[in-house]
Amino acid sequence: MTKNKSWLHKAGEIAIEILIIVFAISFSLFLERQREESNDQKLEKDFYSGLTIDLKQDREQLQSDRKFFVNMSHAFDYFKRMSDTTKLNADSINVNYNYLISSSDFVSNSAHYQALKSTGKLSIIENKELLNQIISLYETKIPILISSTRFFNDKKEHGIIAYAESHMRMGKNTNITQVMSDPIAKNYLLTGGYITQIINNYDDALKAVDTVLAKTTKEED
Repeated sequence: MTKNKSWLHKAGEIAIEILIIVFAISFSLFLERQREESNDQKLEKDFYSGLTIDLKQDREQLQSDRKFFVNMSHAFDYFKRMSDTTKLNADSINVNYNYLISSSDFVSNSAHYQALKSTGKLSIIENKELLNQIISLYETKIPILISSTRFFNDKKEHGIIAYAESHMRMGKNTNITQVMSDPIAKNYLLTGGYITQIINNYDDALKAVDTVLAKTTKEED
């Protein structure tokens, strides 16, 4: 009987020790989770702050680039209307020709998004709707915009720009009306139709930026 009591006593002590160990491990894991959650919350807040700055810079550039392409569209229309009998205006020619031969490429300020993505920590963003909108902006909207502008710039460089530079004289004795009235030039100028889609892509990107920016600003508060 004494032996049984002794065994039960030892078993009780072992059970208590096991419970203490289990509690210690559980409590340690709890504290670690709390620490990780706290770190993730700080990282999320810092991400929103940085992203807001990036988005404001992107918005400014998007608006500027969009205006540039609107003016470029006007330049294409200007030269498409040109004929041998067009009365020349030096200022109008210079302004429109500069837009015709110039290019613009959007460069996104995506440093904070790319940094968080590279660490595999995008999941720390608790607002999943916002997360999906951020991903859509940087993985869909902006890439489509950049792809469309690069495609158009390449077509323009090897089309109307190359043709104009090899056939046109500028200055007092310019032959610009003859060059731009040529059927080959008119055909190249038809590529200006791409600009409408590019402007639409800028509008889509701007709308997405405004949507995300409104929410990241709110999340910062």
